[in-house]
Amino acid sequence: MGPHENRWLITGGAGFIGSNLAADLLRAGAPVTVLDDLSSGQMRNIDRLGEYGDLFRFVRANVLDGGAAASALEGADVLVNLAAQVSVARSIARPDETLLINDRGFRTVSALALDMGVRRIVFASSAAVYGENPVQPLTEQSGRQPQSPYAESKVANEAAAAEMADRYPDLSVTGLRFFNIYGPNQAATGGYAAVIPAWLAAAEAGVSPVIFGDGGQTRDLCHVSDVVAVIRAVVRAARPGASVYNVGSGTSVTLLELLETINKLGRQVGCVLPPPLFERPRAGDIRYSSCDIAALMRDIGWRPRVSLEEGLRALVMDCVGRRASR
Repeated sequence: MGPHENRWLITGGAGFIGSNLAADLLRAGAPVTVLDDLSSGQMRNIDRLGEYGDLFRFVRANVLDGGAAASALEGADVLVNLAAQVSVARSIARPDETLLINDRGFRTVSALALDMGVRRIVFASSAAVYGENPVQPLTEQSGRQPQSPYAESKVANEAAAAEMADRYPDLSVTGLRFFNIYGPNQAATGGYAAVIPAWLAAAEAGVSPVIFGDGGQTRDLCHVSDVVAVIRAVVRAARPGASVYNVGSGTSVTLLELLETINKLGRQVGCVLPPPLFERPRAGDIRYSSCDIAALMRDIGWRPRVSLEEGLRALVMDCVGRRASR
């Protein structure tokens, strides 16, 4: 099926990945409903989607609100659950809140979807389920060693998906273990900030970027447009049962290498970051993270298309443009 033949519900669709997915689907002519309480998502992301008129609907509510979720699910063929409390630090401070939103929220909206006939579900898992695993790169068979309540909530999501598949033999439910995703609409400040937008915000302000640790930790960085392509490919290739896949670029860099790449691109347009400030590692942070994407390429026929330098170049140019307009 093409995307225009499906009606999509995206929970957490005002957030980073969800808003990029919604925009891509709407451009292709697919009807999209977004359910989001704006606790971490941004209204400006919703406002951008308003141009698609009747194709787009926004329901401002939490995934735990069964009535709102049922309304948002009306007519849906596909559920993409991205709603979550995603800050590792916040999960350590408020573990019960994280489990409530991430585990019970997923179970609530999924149960409603199943009752209403939805048989294709995609949900956000995380590379955090692997913890500090010494065997790199990580495959889907690598041992899970969650080191935070956030990671534990994602293990719970995967268990819930397996339970659903056992009860509904015609259900396709796929968990995507996201590694480090970057791109437009990503938060640069607050507890949900990721390293790339935080550093680009520092470049825009002319202040030093902060590195937690010594900079030798590795990250697999995947552009959000490739993640959108993964989600659409998973839905097209849907088959009964529960499955889980790593989602990343298949290439890791250290934070120091990432900083040098940003500065290399910045030097071309007169925007170089001051020397970094090094601070103590944060609780729950993983030192080494390298993603094996062979299963996703084999089963779904997807492969990443945006190189790190290409993806960063567009973000650096946006940063330069904002700085020039200040």
